[in-house]
This record gives sequence, C-alpha cells and structure tokens, in this order.
Amino acid sequence: MKKVLLVMVVLGSFGLLACSTAEPETIIVEKEVVKEVIKEVPVEVETVKEVTKEVVVEKEVLVEKETLNWVFPGTYNPGHFGRSNQEKANLMVYQATEGGLEIEYKQFGEIGLKGGEGLTLIRDGVYPMFEIIPAYVAGDRPEMNLYYLMGLAFDMDQIYQVSDGTVGMRDEVYAAYGGSRLPIYGDFSFAPQGLFTKDEIKNIDDLQGVKVRHYSTLGADLIRRVGMDPQIIAWAEVYTALQRGVVDAAITTPSSGTKAGFGEVTNYLTVIPQGGGLMDAIFNIDALNALPSDYQAAIEEAGQVSSDGIKAQWESEASGNGPAKVALDGNLQHWVMDDELVNEFVTRTAPGFDEWAKASGPNARKWLDKALEILGRK
Repeated sequence: MKKVLLVMVVLGSFGLLACSTAEPETIIVEKEVVKEVIKEVPVEVETVKEVTKEVVVEKEVLVEKETLNWVFPGTYNPGHFGRSNQEKANLMVYQATEGGLEIEYKQFGEIGLKGGEGLTLIRDGVYPMFEIIPAYVAGDRPEMNLYYLMGLAFDMDQIYQVSDGTVGMRDEVYAAYGGSRLPIYGDFSFAPQGLFTKDEIKNIDDLQGVKVRHYSTLGADLIRRVGMDPQIIAWAEVYTALQRGVVDAAITTPSSGTKAGFGEVTNYLTVIPQGGGLMDAIFNIDALNALPSDYQAAIEEAGQVSSDGIKAQWESEASGNGPAKVALDGNLQHWVMDDELVNEFVTRTAPGFDEWAKASGPNARKWLDKALEILGRK
C-alpha cells in the first residue's frame, strides 16, 4: 500500500497599493510555484514535480491628482461676513472636487489691485473669476456708476428693482470682456451707504467743507453738491487716511466700515440716501468651460449657498435696527438723518443725474432712463 504525503509550499509574497484616486486594472502580480513531494515506502525514492499556476488579483494603480489653484480677487477684508461666506463656499468646492480645485479669495489690496482692473484682467485671462463692484470698473464702463446715484435708490426694495431690471445690460458689458456673470458667488446688492464722521452732524451746515472719502468720481461729484469736500481714496488706504486726518469722514457700507475698524478713528455713523451698489462674480468663460462638468456643478452649488447667505445678511443690515446694531458693534454712535437733511441730499444731487449721463456717453443715458422707468419716475 502506498502512502502519499502532499506538501504545499508557496513561494513569494505580495501586497495591494492604496491611493487617493485609482482605477482598478487586472494584472499578474507573480507566479506561485507548488512542489509535490511524493515518497514511496519502504523505498527511499523522491519524485519532485513542479506545477506552475498564475495568481490574478485586482491592483489599484496609484495616480497623483493635480490641484488646480484659482485666485478670486474681491472687495472684502478678513472678518467681514461677505468674505467668510465666500471662503466657506471655496472650501465646499475643494471638498466636492476631492482637492481638484482650490479657490483662494483675496481682497484687492492683498494682491496689489485697486479693483478697477477687473474687466480687463478677466478678458486677458489673468484671473479666472473676479468680484465686480460697479464703482471699480466705471473707468472702463462709466454707465455702471448708475447704482451709486445719490437719491436714485436708497432702500433695499428700490436698490433691487434697479439691479434686477438692468441685469441684461450688465451681461452685455461682461460678454464684451469675455466674461460671464453667473448668479453664484455674487448676484446681490449691498445695503445703503453709511457716512462715518468724527464730529456730530446736526444739519446740512455741519457737512460743509468736511473732507470725506469716496470711492468713485461720480460719488465725489454728487457729495460735492451737498457741500462736502470729497477725496477718492482706495479702500486699503481709508483707515490710515482717517487716522492721520487726511479725511475726517468716509462713505462705505456700515458693516464694511465697522469691520475695517472705523470705530477706532471715527465716532458717528448714519445711513445716507444712496444705494450701496451691487456685486457680480464674473468668470473668464474659457477658464470656466475648461473645467470638468462636475467641477462646474460644485462651483454653482457652493457659490449659490454663499450668495444667498450674503444677500440675507446685507438685507438684515439694512432693515429695522440693523444700522444701529452695526454701529453699536463697531463702537460708534448711530444717528438717523431727519427728513429735512435727506431732502437736502436728494435735492442738491438730483441735477447731477443728467450731467453724469451727458458726461458718461449714450450708454449712461440709456441706463439712467431704464432705472427711472423701473422706479416709475419717467
């Protein structure tokens, strides 16, 4: 009787590679050699037979994923709710694309910009996206200063009527620069403008000759009609200008001024009858179309969340006791213009509408007429 002893010896070893992004492929990792040792008893004879078989496994192939970095120039300083919302959206995009697209928000001054270059920089492909503030692009397209006409629209309802009613005109401007306005990361209007002063203002006489910072030539012209002495100063330089006495007052949205620390260099805050303008995010259309569809979807979803959040906060700032709360939080004393002072602002600045339109070309006239029609004043 023969007794057979079968011994299996497996030679070699193997492992699986794990990675962040992989596609499985079927490969032969190695060969397994099996030796059968047969002993016949009582004769001491060994017969060795080698059997070879292939071992097939699924191996994940390691692929390095490149991160596309976009810089998003904008108007908000660190600490402002607008910036916080944008940065949260950027993180959502990064996570949704598994690190494939990283958008970094930078305030204009942080990267050496003044804001007015946006349309040109988008057209030339220097930046893939840009926060467009009308006052900052009026050098190229003066008609976009419409949104800052003092006395045209100065509550949120009127501001949105004008903004929404002229959106097609803005789209034509952006398209001329190879850009596309998308209702994400933007598409909202700011609260009415605030006037920050060092001294208390009781009537129109208290404003005469006061040096005040403004951000556009149109705004400077209109505020000059009220009797103030406007100085056009870039946002990044306003705090220092107030601190050093270059100006004694400044105009911007209430929350922007308080977040920038104006409560340290001024004492009083009121809201003036002037719309705060609006913000559109525009994209270089070629850069946007070059993204995979899932990246574009991630941008749209995250950007919409940001836009909705910012819009709600601007509206909250403008309603009820919003300005008073902003002032209190910013270590400022809030006061409200009485009807007489508001009427002085509106009456003195109204003639500037037609003069602005004449000086700014036929497009400005068309934009002004459209706004007046929207508001039922034409």
